[in-house]
Amino acid sequence: MSTIANIITAIRAELDDNITDSGGNTITPRWDDSLHLLPMVKRCITRTSDILYRHNIAFAMKRTTFATVANTPTYDVLPVDYGVDGGLYRTDTYKRLDKIDFDQWEQLNLISQMSVWMIDEDEDIAIKGTPTSVVTMALWYWPEIAVSAYTTGTTMPWSGRVDEIIIEYMVNRLRANDEYDITQFDNMLMSEIQQNRLNKWRRWNYMNPGVVPFVRPRRF
Repeated sequence: MSTIANIITAIRAELDDNITDSGGNTITPRWDDSLHLLPMVKRCITRTSDILYRHNIAFAMKRTTFATVANTPTYDVLPVDYGVDGGLYRTDTYKRLDKIDFDQWEQLNLISQMSVWMIDEDEDIAIKGTPTSVVTMALWYWPEIAVSAYTTGTTMPWSGRVDEIIIEYMVNRLRANDEYDITQFDNMLMSEIQQNRLNKWRRWNYMNPGVVPFVRPRRF
């Protein structure tokens, strides 16, 4: 899989960004890897992550499992890269637990076993209808992409599926830097790229039978 350094190399191959002296000799590239290109790639990865979530693209999700314990309602099991949940499922009955908010949680009294859940104030998974036995649970979620720790040696996320879109975006943005209002161009470019690629990404959801059907989670 490619690294950010590979992405930067591909971007430079599309750009003529060398600054030359009066004799035509190259002095230095206009765009420095650490000062310009790396931060821009990191911002682009963050924006792409938001797009993948907003449009329910399943390949950006992860799955983790944990086991319940009899008479234990809360579980400190959220992955370190947890961002937003997609769904919590019982693997024995193949049923999805309904996610509720704190207000609903506090007002529920009589309820069937292991029917609803929430993320509590301690960022634990809390299950109402306390489990009475060991059940393997499956949590699907969108990870938080921690770009602050990324370097040029970091492997690109999503198994390279979005490398091309990031290169395309970066090249066009850098070329337009001196000619357009960047904010306006940036929004226009991202909108166009989204429309060109989202149909392909959505199709991926239905071509992979292991992907859980999506229901948009609430952000709480």
